[in-house]
Amino acid sequence: IHFTLIPTLDCNSQCKYCYEQSGSRLDRFWDSEAIKKNINFIKTIIERNIDRKISLDILGGEVIQKKYINNFRMLFDELRKLGFRKNVHLISNGLEIIDFKEVIEGYQDVIQSIQFTLDGPQSIHDYFRPNRLGKSSFTSIVQVLPELLKQFIVHIRIHIFDENIQHLEKLLHMISDIKIKYKENLRAYIYPITIKGSNKNIDTIMIR
Repeated sequence: IHFTLIPTLDCNSQCKYCYEQSGSRLDRFWDSEAIKKNINFIKTIIERNIDRKISLDILGGEVIQKKYINNFRMLFDELRKLGFRKNVHLISNGLEIIDFKEVIEGYQDVIQSIQFTLDGPQSIHDYFRPNRLGKSSFTSIVQVLPELLKQFIVHIRIHIFDENIQHLEKLLHMISDIKIKYKENLRAYIYPITIKGSNKNIDTIMIR
C-alpha cells in the first residue's frame, strides 16, 4: 500500500514551468490536528492490511521550509510512532535543505530516500527555478549531497525540455562523477517536460 501526503501547497520556489501556479494555495503546513487526523486514517488502513508492504511519499508545495520545521517534526514523530521505518520518500526542491539537514538526519530511521530536481548546470537551473529567497537551490543541493548520500538514497530528477537540452551534458558529467563515489545511494533519471508543465505522456529515462 502506498500513501501520498501533501501537508502543504505553499512553495518557496517559482519554477517557470510549475503546473501549480494557477489557483489558490494552502499557504501553511498541517497543524497538529490535521496531522493526527491523517495519521489516524493511515493507521486504520494499515490495521486492515496488516500483511501488506507499506510505503509513503511526502511532497508539496515544499515541505522543507524553515518556517515549518516544528510541523515537520510533529509529522515525522507521528510517522515514527506508527511504525514507519525506512519506507518514507521525501520530495523537495532543496532550496532550504542546508538549514534542514540536521532535522532530516534525525529521522534517518524513518526516511528511506530524498528526491531533488536539477534542470542543468547552475546558471540554467537557477534561471528556470527562481525563488523568493534569492538563494540557489542548485548550490544548496550540491553542497549537502555528499553528506546525505552517506545516510539516504538520493534520487536526482533531471528535467529535460527544449530550452535546456543543449546544456545537460555538463550536468550529467557532474552527476556521473558523484555516482562513481556513491553509486549505491545516488539514483538519477531524466524526466521530459514542457515549459508549461509535466509531460505525462513521456516515459522517464533512468541513468545507469
